[in-house]
Amino acid sequence: MLGVHAPVLAVLALAEPRPTAEIAVVGDPADAGPVVRRVASFLADEPLEVQWREASQFELDAILSTPPVRGQLAIVVIELRADEARVFITDDTRMRTLLRRFPLTRGIDELALENIAHCVESSLQGLLDGGRLDVVVDPAPPLVTGDPPPPTPEAEPPVRSPAGPPVEPRTVAPRRAPLVGALEVGYGMRVWSASPAMQHGPTVRAWIGRDAPRLDVWGGVEFGGWMPREAGRGAVAVRIAAIGLRALGRLGLRSDRIVGATFTAAAGVELQLERPLARSSAAEPAATSTHGVPSLGVQASARVRLRRAAWGDVHLLLGPSLDVLPRRLRYRTDVGEAFVPWLVRPGVTLGVVVRPRPRAGR
Repeated sequence: MLGVHAPVLAVLALAEPRPTAEIAVVGDPADAGPVVRRVASFLADEPLEVQWREASQFELDAILSTPPVRGQLAIVVIELRADEARVFITDDTRMRTLLRRFPLTRGIDELALENIAHCVESSLQGLLDGGRLDVVVDPAPPLVTGDPPPPTPEAEPPVRSPAGPPVEPRTVAPRRAPLVGALEVGYGMRVWSASPAMQHGPTVRAWIGRDAPRLDVWGGVEFGGWMPREAGRGAVAVRIAAIGLRALGRLGLRSDRIVGATFTAAAGVELQLERPLARSSAAEPAATSTHGVPSLGVQASARVRLRRAAWGDVHLLLGPSLDVLPRRLRYRTDVGEAFVPWLVRPGVTLGVVVRPRPRAGR
């Protein structure tokens, strides 16, 4: 049954048209080119068809009076002025708009490109997720008696609705990005000493934080276990297993791009179970013991986005780690010292992070 219907479903999925967004950049062609390339790179993974068009000037009346087009998600106009860049977005109803301004103190530099591209990407993501834009354009504002006062040089140009006299836009202060959660499942390996003594085991991490275009800040908790491993030399060895619970902090760089980096710090406690083992009949190992030790750790990882969907993102993390156990442990048996682990234990960790996308306007 699956073999018959799977190709049909795949063809239907491919045939379903994607929503479109019309984007125009108004300004000097020398500045418009980098903006187009940066915005296009940010939207490359979105389930969206982008239609680029040329425009010599920003005609707000013409945009708001454009009739809705079937399947069109939004119209975006990026206006590049001498001192600032303006990003104007209106949805498919032409009744809700968004206007963001970014100062161009140093022209179209890297910071300006990132700000403009992230504004466009996050706004279109919100519309794709069913969110709404900030400012409402009134279709039928109340009539004003008398001649309106002349606009001051500092005043913003009025926004005209499809019907009715000019109306000043009602601005809404930008909202902070909402807190979102994430779940990470990983598997790690670490070296305890030059014996060599290696341990490996799974970890589960729960995160909460905010999305940002350049730097993410996350906090979380980790629960992990280290599988039993045998270490030591001579007549007596030690089998060691451990479980740990640690608080986490993480910085993520360029989380809105396909490839980025993360830096994680951890602090908590590790419960260790040691069971000495006799390797010869002449050796008499000591009794099994259990004790808790403080546990610190740092980790640097490369991050690759594996999948972007309407519900969220899936990332792959891989990188080196260092675990520090401040308490100096010495595993002794009835026949002498069997094992002295390192205070600093290097390792490597592989993880998969599932991060839901925040819902705009919720």
